[in-house]
Amino acid sequence: MLRNLRAFRHDVLGLILRLMREHGDVVRLGLGPITVHLVSHPDAVKDVLKDVESFDKATLASRMIRPLTGLSILIENGERWRRNRRLMQPAFTPGRMLAFLPLIAREAAAVSERWRALARSGERVDVASEMMRLTYRVVEGALFGSRTGEDLASIEEAIGETLAYLYGGVRRGFHVPAVVPTRANRRFQAARAVLDRRVQELVDEHRRGPHDDLLSRLMQAEDEHGGPRLDDGELRDEAVTLLVAGHETTANALTWLWYLLDRNREVAERVRAELHSVLDGRAPAAEDLPRLAYTQRAIQEAMRLYTPIWAIVRNVARDAEIGGFAVEAGSRVVVSPYAVHRHPEFWDEPERFRPERFEPARSAARHPYAYIPFGGGPRVCIGQHLASLEALVITAVLAQEWRLALVPGHPVEMDPGITLRAKHGLRMTLEPVK
Repeated sequence: MLRNLRAFRHDVLGLILRLMREHGDVVRLGLGPITVHLVSHPDAVKDVLKDVESFDKATLASRMIRPLTGLSILIENGERWRRNRRLMQPAFTPGRMLAFLPLIAREAAAVSERWRALARSGERVDVASEMMRLTYRVVEGALFGSRTGEDLASIEEAIGETLAYLYGGVRRGFHVPAVVPTRANRRFQAARAVLDRRVQELVDEHRRGPHDDLLSRLMQAEDEHGGPRLDDGELRDEAVTLLVAGHETTANALTWLWYLLDRNREVAERVRAELHSVLDGRAPAAEDLPRLAYTQRAIQEAMRLYTPIWAIVRNVARDAEIGGFAVEAGSRVVVSPYAVHRHPEFWDEPERFRPERFEPARSAARHPYAYIPFGGGPRVCIGQHLASLEALVITAVLAQEWRLALVPGHPVEMDPGITLRAKHGLRMTLEPVK
């Protein structure tokens, strides 16, 4: 158990791959006092992700982020989760997400304009930080509508403070109890109070008149079974969760995409050729998106190699079976998309960046649970369509104008915390496309 725990802390991704390759598709191991089952085969992954009653979210990770997200659908279980998911789902359909395409293109264009000034002065940028700020602005605008930067600056600052607190706890494996007045706890509680107050102000404003944004859609959502609408506390929890989870994952996906395009210049040039052919310098419209097929495949392949949510953890709520093996109540299951996306039965040369893997015929022939960047089953990421749209439009806008090149000598290392970040950021130079 101690050997596994040391490996888990020092190289969890390497441990997961080694266990899959040496011991198979369902591996039981001890991590300290906890029994964990690592699940890597798509058939077994399906067993876990589709059965939300046997495999629920009552996990340590959920308890650690609950002080920020509250009882949102990200961590809730049972009837409350089913009811709130049912209420929220219609607001996140692909068609309704297209309403945010102009917002995404506008925010990406603003980044490109700022990069022009930086490029003239020879400055380099941390692309990880740039993408984090950009995707935050998009999710913020989609959720709350048009606001001035001053209106939302306090929310953005509070989100940054709370994320730093959560990441610190994940790295340590625990949080100091909230009743202990440590400096970190005081800062977190102050930031959470700002979030609670500002989100409530926005809810109150939206109740006084309709807006064309996600918060209004959630407020107006009606339960087809006749239940009540989301109350103010539920709206707060879902809004904060969307802000945190909705920007972090997409930002990391884009960060790793820029890295891979720099390392694979022939793919990057093919992406740019497609963008030039379809868009010729303009931002994409809805009717352009199906024609950006190769660009979309490059994004999908980047998310295969560097899946933002690298581990999906479930609590075994009752004795169950996975892939023919018995698993006992109270143990844990880890489905790692990072490992599933490298399973040799489904991916040849899994470490290579090859967007052609996602050509329609090849994707249709692949096991539906062999590619799970957004999870799967009833708890599949509710924001997957917004995230996919965001990644495609941002890539289309920025890649037409810029080649991003890694600064020589800059270390590139994965940091598997809550999401799969670039540990040292990603320092890159800005090269205008001629």
